[in-house]
Amino acid sequence: MSLKQQTANALGWNLIDRIGTQAAYLVTGIVLARLLPVSDFGLIGMLSIFVGLSTILVDGGFSSALIRKQGATDRDYNTLFYLNMGVSIFLYLLLFAATPAIARFYSQPQLIPLARVLFLGIIINSAALIQSTLFTKQINFKVQVITNTTSLLIAGGSAIALAYNGAGAWALVFQTLILSFCKTLTLWIVSSWRPKMIFSWESLKSVLGYSSNLLASQIVNTLFVNLYTLTIGRLFSVAEVGYYTQAQKMNDMATSVLNNPIQAATFPIFSTIQDDRERLLRAFRKTMRFAMFVTFLALPMLLLVARPFMLFLLGDKWSHSVPYLQLILIGSIFNLITALVNSFLRIPGRTDVLLRLEFAKVLLSVVILIFTIPYGSLAVIGGLVISRVIICITNMYISSRYIDYTFGMQVKDILPYAGLSVISFVAAWPISQVLEGNFWLLATQCSTYSIIFFTLAWLFNSKVLVDVISTLKRS
Repeated sequence: MSLKQQTANALGWNLIDRIGTQAAYLVTGIVLARLLPVSDFGLIGMLSIFVGLSTILVDGGFSSALIRKQGATDRDYNTLFYLNMGVSIFLYLLLFAATPAIARFYSQPQLIPLARVLFLGIIINSAALIQSTLFTKQINFKVQVITNTTSLLIAGGSAIALAYNGAGAWALVFQTLILSFCKTLTLWIVSSWRPKMIFSWESLKSVLGYSSNLLASQIVNTLFVNLYTLTIGRLFSVAEVGYYTQAQKMNDMATSVLNNPIQAATFPIFSTIQDDRERLLRAFRKTMRFAMFVTFLALPMLLLVARPFMLFLLGDKWSHSVPYLQLILIGSIFNLITALVNSFLRIPGRTDVLLRLEFAKVLLSVVILIFTIPYGSLAVIGGLVISRVIICITNMYISSRYIDYTFGMQVKDILPYAGLSVISFVAAWPISQVLEGNFWLLATQCSTYSIIFFTLAWLFNSKVLVDVISTLKRS
């Protein structure tokens, strides 16, 4: 199978996975958002930074290191399995003891029992990290599609039943736990890999250099992502955390469909051609163009219909989430570009550069955050958008020194699709001034935006559109 066929196959399964899982998340989220008060989402949102950091620490960057490593052995997999399990148990005990302090920080005593149960997912998830890594390394995403979809349906159905029967925030806690348990159990059933009594310090050292820098950069990035939830939760109301959390969740559903399949599909494939720099550069450029096509098709369109989208799906009580969603979506366009460029840096192993970029990002964000706090929570998120624009341009420029993908090439591969989105947005926006009704406004603006975008792409002979049409004709 050629590189192009491998990439298309992997990307196809990852897209199926993301679309299926996000559809399940969306349906579950709509029902739960209508059944539960805003404050319940705010309480769970306050714990997101601790869950996120623990997930990163348990993995330690070793999954990426194993995927990238040529000729990884069973000794490597066993060593990292026991390391992951040990770290997850240690972190759970540490967080268990820290929950009273977390509750005092937010002035929310009800967080203590919620957190102690929610954090059990850290241990459950760590038990299947190696199985998941092996399937990714083998470019076998079909199993993960089935696993994720099945687990989400079971977890979502359970959470809805709990919420309907008055469980409150516990419905959200058990949704996370049941999801983790089902995914782990399924991966153990379908995978033939089983841990053996093997642990090697040499195996650990062989991936430590790459993974340590990646781990540090992921920790810094997680702190950055959750810094705003932490700040809003500490300085503003629980309801504002809920509005922000819901907006972030809606944004994540869209961006994960766009970003995660591309990175998950391309990283193991690009790792196999990392020594062929010319071929790798061609692959980078094709990936960037495809990513920008789908990003500028989807995110500006969602920005356009943010209000009717939120009100139609979740109801009027979530209207305060709309400006949060709009700001987050603008920042996410630049964040997706940054994430893609940073994923390219992982191929040649330049995790040291990633780490420096992450530290610079957090420093900039903290400075902007300090200046925006006095003006309220929306100003804080506006500052997030500004920081993501600056970070995106900086990362594009600095990364070009290490991956043969110059700043000029990156801009050339991004701007045409940004232009298509601006024209489509401006043409479809006036509809909101003459058409009423959330459903009809949502449907009409989405249709208009899409038709204009695709028509312009066809008229300007977009390389991505040409490739997609030629692929469909051959299939």
